[in-house]
Amino acid sequence: MSVPTTPIRCLVFDFDGVLVDSNAVKRGAYFEALGPVGAPAPLVEQVLDDHRLGDRYVVIREVLRRLPGGGVHGDAAERLVAECAERYNDICEGFTGTCREIEGASGALGRLSSRYALYVNSATPEAPLRRVVARRGWAGYFRDVLGRPRTKSENLREIMAREAVQPTEVVMIGDGEADLAAATACGCGFIGVRSDQLEGRDLLLVDTLTALEPALETLRTRGVDARR
Repeated sequence: MSVPTTPIRCLVFDFDGVLVDSNAVKRGAYFEALGPVGAPAPLVEQVLDDHRLGDRYVVIREVLRRLPGGGVHGDAAERLVAECAERYNDICEGFTGTCREIEGASGALGRLSSRYALYVNSATPEAPLRRVVARRGWAGYFRDVLGRPRTKSENLREIMAREAVQPTEVVMIGDGEADLAAATACGCGFIGVRSDQLEGRDLLLVDTLTALEPALETLRTRGVDARR
């Protein structure tokens, strides 16, 4: 008797920590971006720990709210959020365009793009993310590069609508809780790139993207509904 299989038609990649080795630098960029407003390093560290799933605007706004002396609030806070976020974006864009890729990323994208519809789905603002992907020479591999202001779940639903595919025909490849949550909310498959956030869970994990294609075959034969 043959083993039932689930067709996979679309692969959706998170960016930081999945395609490029940028997580540590993007965390460190908060300290540099918030330095001019006098944010103490321990405060930035605490807010990052408290808001692990928050985007840059959430983190920066919370740091400003907790600044010594009563914090910054209202319109003044929003102006500073915009200024600090712009500094943060500039730092990150400069680094992620040239930093080391996750092992096997370019080769995997080249092979997989001929077999699947590929997308990027990130919490990074969309315009700078697209510039970074283009700078790395990867734009031709992806049908589109999607980011903020939409959430990862909203982007997944947009991708499914564009491709006219069922959730079980889509696999999200991510390294964080937000990636897993988006895949679960949308009913998609999930393959994790090993990280502290995913370690210890009953998930299909890979250490590098050189192992992605065997993992996809495992998921295909297992069925995305039985992925955990």
